[in-house]
Amino acid sequence: LTGIPFFLAAGLALACLIITAITLLKTSVGRKSQVSRDITITVLCLTVAFVSCNAPYFVVLLVQGHPVVSTSTHASVFVRLFTSTIFNFINAALTPLILIVRGSKLRG
Repeated sequence: LTGIPFFLAAGLALACLIITAITLLKTSVGRKSQVSRDITITVLCLTVAFVSCNAPYFVVLLVQGHPVVSTSTHASVFVRLFTSTIFNFINAALTPLILIVRGSKLRG
């Protein structure tokens, strides 16, 4: 029950991204369609970074149980703390890098 909001949002984002990618593949070739494809790739990279950096925390919650309900050992507290903070920092660091690298391709 804990991971349902995460997986629902991630699934919805991936479904929308797949629909957009299919639509862009069917468009004609040109400057406008190339920019749209580059934007789609950027959004795909951001979505994959978000899901891959936040999924470990929700998997830990699903496996170990909700932190309020279950009894906590030092190891489980460390794992929850590690997955909730370190991976979020990695995601926060990756997002600007993706935008900088992909943004340079969008400009020119």
